[in-house]
Amino acid sequence: MAARCDGRGGTTLLEVVVALFVLTVGLLALAGVAAGVTRLTTRAALNTQLAALLSERLEILTTEVCRSAGGEESRGAFRVRWTVTPADAGRRVTVRASAPGQHSPLQASVSRFVACRP
Repeated sequence: MAARCDGRGGTTLLEVVVALFVLTVGLLALAGVAAGVTRLTTRAALNTQLAALLSERLEILTTEVCRSAGGEESRGAFRVRWTVTPADAGRRVTVRASAPGQHSPLQASVSRFVACRP
């Protein structure tokens, strides 16, 4: 800061403009981070719901697998499909679920062998 001849202290207009610029850049960065956190939180919630649907359908099929066939269902934005294929002394159950995402669809699958009694 340049010394003034009249002895009064204070800030110059240039210092105020620079301070406002720095504050604006910081606030814009904070807004970008907040938007990213919101997007990630939404995606995490969808992943949690997707995992719960997979688990629920797999549990149902595990108890009924020896007399079940493949199928599919929709629950809101989610689509769940399952296949039951014969395997040695049992069945292989595969459950796939998907949901639309903002940039790419969410997809998950799980597979389990279940023994069948004759």
